[in-house]
Amino acid sequence: MKIKQIILILLALALAGCEPQSVGNSLSGYKEVPGAKIQPQKAVELASPYLDKTFELRQKESELNRNKDREPIVYVTLKDDEYYIVKENYPAKSVYFYLKHAAKVNIHDGKVTPPQ
Repeated sequence: MKIKQIILILLALALAGCEPQSVGNSLSGYKEVPGAKIQPQKAVELASPYLDKTFELRQKESELNRNKDREPIVYVTLKDDEYYIVKENYPAKSVYFYLKHAAKVNIHDGKVTPPQ
């Protein structure tokens, strides 16, 4: 194997580990995350003071008046060592949609970063 191919394979493997993944929502429940001291349900509890703010920020930014009659639910996405937690009434097809304006909770120590 050529060195360039090896580097590309290693890069692809490194990037695959950084991909965000859904760990559930308040309707379907949350999956357990192996190796995480703080599990998704606990992370939602820790982020709960900021969930209305996540919804407000996301609605302000949206040009669409989407799903106004739909009750918002809480979505939890895992990226690296943090849960990204938002309250949203739009069921997106991509987990990337749920990263912006999220409250973040560290999976190891539970440190919460408010939404921005």
